[in-house]
Amino acid sequence: MCEQCVVSPVYFGEPLPGWTLARARLESPVADWRQGQWGLIRADDPTFVWWTTPTPSPTRGMSEDEEDAWWAERSGGHQDLAAQDPEVERELWATDERCADFLSAFRACSPNDGFDLVTAAAHCGYERARDGVFEIWFFDYLGDHLRSAPAEVDPYDERPELVRDLPFDATIGRHPLPGEPFYRQ
Repeated sequence: MCEQCVVSPVYFGEPLPGWTLARARLESPVADWRQGQWGLIRADDPTFVWWTTPTPSPTRGMSEDEEDAWWAERSGGHQDLAAQDPEVERELWATDERCADFLSAFRACSPNDGFDLVTAAAHCGYERARDGVFEIWFFDYLGDHLRSAPAEVDPYDERPELVRDLPFDATIGRHPLPGEPFYRQ
């Protein structure tokens, strides 16, 4: 049985052609895809999995001058003083260890999967010369996608073959979970 079938994910459409974004809601002993993890799927099982909920950078799409003004407005020009501001915290995400889970999910892939993913991203606007590090661009891109992607829930209750006493969380969706970077109550 495929992992999608045993983790009852919530789906968020195709952020890239041929790739479906989903999040596991059921903890299954027969799946490597854990409850709460995100997955990027091409067939039955996720090709990439990670924990951190993608969120767009507040400076995404700004010119260098606009970004400099944004920083000056929030921290008096001192980026190290910005830890109190959630937007600044998000902007600094790629500079600390919290990004390691997302980055490592994409850096440890097969050449074919990596090529297919970056090719699909190029069809959606990714340009290496302009956008730089793919994973950072992709985190922002997925965050933008999640803002408007409709959630499609897997019909967990309609599958009698699934074990009913497994931990299931119907509240898992597009927002960060407690303990995750960028979680806000």
